[in-house]
Amino acid sequence: MIRTVATAQPISPSALGVRNAADMLRLMIDAQLSRCSEPVPGGPFDNDDNQWSRTMSQRGADLDLLVVALYRFRRLAQWALGGPFATAQLKADVATFDAAVPNLTEIRDTQEHFDEYRSNVGKRQKAGEPASGFGYGLGASGGIVTYGQFKLNVGDAVAAAQELHRGIRGLVDPIASKDVHGGPDTALIPHP
Repeated sequence: MIRTVATAQPISPSALGVRNAADMLRLMIDAQLSRCSEPVPGGPFDNDDNQWSRTMSQRGADLDLLVVALYRFRRLAQWALGGPFATAQLKADVATFDAAVPNLTEIRDTQEHFDEYRSNVGKRQKAGEPASGFGYGLGASGGIVTYGQFKLNVGDAVAAAQELHRGIRGLVDPIASKDVHGGPDTALIPHP
């Protein structure tokens, strides 16, 4: 008896799945921006600088997670381009996001592979990029992350993600609202 192993066949993204994932990521992005831009109590020269140090450490972690959420959102948008509902407008919306957030992939990759980049063996370093270090500037707009020549303005990136989210929702909502698994009442963000 010969056994055959069934191989999974890729499926196209559904409008409902894209809508729900876009809403979840948008909520995550908004929450992380809020956490990154909260005022930091105290200062490094206070009698007890532990609270300030812990809060600054948490802001750095929140900023890292925000970069991951933005990157995942970009991946969702690219995945949605493979859906039967994808239009030239969605492709243009993704391109607009990419233009507004040009260094997202490099910043995310450097964060994710910090050990390689701190050891000067990251993929881009092997291709000639000089070693560098991260810079975090935190502020009321969320902040700026830099690594070498790459810069990510968090406020601009979040604004671009919000615009792309509106574009995605405008495209998939008419289809998703007719899906028997989740009509208009299941939208996480009722009015993006």
